[in-house]
Amino acid sequence: MNDIDWMLTAESGRAIRETLGKNLFRERERAGICQEDLAELSGVSRNTISRMEAGKQEPRFTTLLAISWALHVPVEALQVDLPVPPGLDRIGRRALARRPWLEK
Repeated sequence: MNDIDWMLTAESGRAIRETLGKNLFRERERAGICQEDLAELSGVSRNTISRMEAGKQEPRFTTLLAISWALHVPVEALQVDLPVPPGLDRIGRRALARRPWLEK
């Protein structure tokens, strides 16, 4: 497996969906609304919201955006922080070495 393949494995995909589902559930509970209410506010079906919270569905970005607007939270509150896979940090340093004006 190369440095980027880990992102494409079924295990990492499942972990991402589960974390996103937990984040969605947390924010929906924090807003004090049920799945049906969130569906009505966001225009996303209740079934989709249920599957997302259960970690069974990976949403499109536009779906996340609609849900975040309905919950009055930034979309980042729902997304998953991905660790930098081994080797990509090395690639980033090489890219900056060739383009020093990008470094801040």
